[in-house]
Parts: sequence; structure tokens; C-alpha cells
Amino acid sequence: MITLNKSVEHIFSPANVDWDCDQIALLMSPFQEQIKSDLHLDHNLSAIELFLQLLSSMAKHFIEDEHWCYFDDVYAPEFCCMTIFEYFSKAIASGNFSKEELQIFREGLETLADTEVVRDYGYPSVDRWLRNDNLWN
Repeated sequence: MITLNKSVEHIFSPANVDWDCDQIALLMSPFQEQIKSDLHLDHNLSAIELFLQLLSSMAKHFIEDEHWCYFDDVYAPEFCCMTIFEYFSKAIASGNFSKEELQIFREGLETLADTEVVRDYGYPSVDRWLRNDNLWN
């Protein structure tokens, strides 16, 4: 189960919702940098936990705060998450993840893939990430 992070939840405040949810994406940047740093330092479990918390809060608020009403084709928080996922892809491809860490990461993404927002709206893009066979083999 993914526990919500109060600091992450704060950035998804309705007061931060603007067109394309740009303000939310901007506020995600420090978390993005923290994850990048954690992966660089091989603190993979911390990076996994924070990324899953970001994705979980994004999924929750996409529905609760009706984020789909605030963009046409660019949902800025999704681009931030795609960038973060690329950090993970590179770390995994470099062999920096143990089997256990990879399993924890995959299970967290699978948990999110089973949510209404992913099934009905495709955000966050966890389905696409899970289909990346090169990453998980």
C-alpha cells in the first residue's frame, strides 16, 4: 500500500490548480530533484517510495479536483512524472536495482494501474511504463 506524503499532498492543493496544472508541476520539481539525487546515490527504496507517493497523490487529485478540466493536451504534472520515470529507467538499465527493489517498484506501479484514474483517463502513464518489457526483464 502506498502511503500519502503530507508534503506531496500540499502541492496538490486546489489553490495550485491552474491551466495545464503548471503550478503543480513546478512544485513537483524539488521532489523530482530529490528522486534524481536518491537514484544517483543508490538510495533506490527512498526514490521508489517518493515517486509512488507523487504518482498516488497525482492520481487522487486528478479525480477529486477534476484536473481534466484544466488542460487540453498538456497535463504538466504528467510530463514531470515521465521525466522521473526516465531517471528510473536509466538506473535500472545500468544495473543499479536489485531484484527486490525492482519488484517493489513494479508492484507499486501495478497498484496504481488498478485505479480509476489510470483505467479511465490514462494518468499517470503507469500502464505504458509497465508494458516496457526491456525494463522489467
